[in-house]
Amino acid sequence: MEPYIILEIANTHAGDKNYVFKLLDEYSGYKNCGIKFQPFKYDEIAREDYEWYPVYQTLFFDESVWKGIIDKAAETKGVWLDVSNAYSVKILKQNLKNIKGVKFQASILDNILLIKELKTVDLSDKTVIINVASLTLEQIASHLKFIQDSLKANETVLQSGFQDYPTKLEDSGLSKIKVLQDEFNLALSFADHIDGTHEDAIDVPIAACLKGAGIIEKHVMCSGEKAKYDHFSSVVPSVFDVLFKKLHNLNTEAQRVEEKYALLMDQPFINEKE
Repeated sequence: MEPYIILEIANTHAGDKNYVFKLLDEYSGYKNCGIKFQPFKYDEIAREDYEWYPVYQTLFFDESVWKGIIDKAAETKGVWLDVSNAYSVKILKQNLKNIKGVKFQASILDNILLIKELKTVDLSDKTVIINVASLTLEQIASHLKFIQDSLKANETVLQSGFQDYPTKLEDSGLSKIKVLQDEFNLALSFADHIDGTHEDAIDVPIAACLKGAGIIEKHVMCSGEKAKYDHFSSVVPSVFDVLFKKLHNLNTEAQRVEEKYALLMDQPFINEKE
């Protein structure tokens, strides 16, 4: 079965909606792919005296802009949303027919008010991805049961992948994949945060697929000038093209990649950075 790739644009747009539309055009030709957005409102994620508050204001898109972006994205991709605050739930509700699934970061899994708000949304034909970075197997099982019982989504996917700058290979979370597969028998996703200019940015997702991850989340940005934000782990279209082709031709990569990362499969389930 071919892997499903979710393009993550994060905040590479720097608050410029035209950048997002350019990105959608540059990646429009890739099929069996999704694209994920992070809607948020600055005053829901930070206080005014926080140093990054003005940046969050700059990155904010209003509801009409999000509708235009999501409508355009849905023409060629399954659309996913990071859900982390009331505003993101509002964008989800307003664009529900065009949304394929939602993702929860590990950091918001204890946000009972958010889950309660999501219970008012019909997710019966959607997929929920849960990132499990820093969580023990017992914690994962508890969160998983609560979310499955509360949201009644069509499918629940567990995601490994830890974000750090720079993210070291040994902290990437590859070794979690088999453990999660054996413990929960659910579909798995992998999100890498390797330097987007390094060859590992291509090979690590390939290794994840070979170990059993059916969904790959990959940070992307437009060609040309480096994005102002979230560029570190993002790849440009030419690099994504190489990754896309190799992910759809895994047999030719298997031996090389498995040998390359053999030592990474013997890492602790929760690393020191997590």
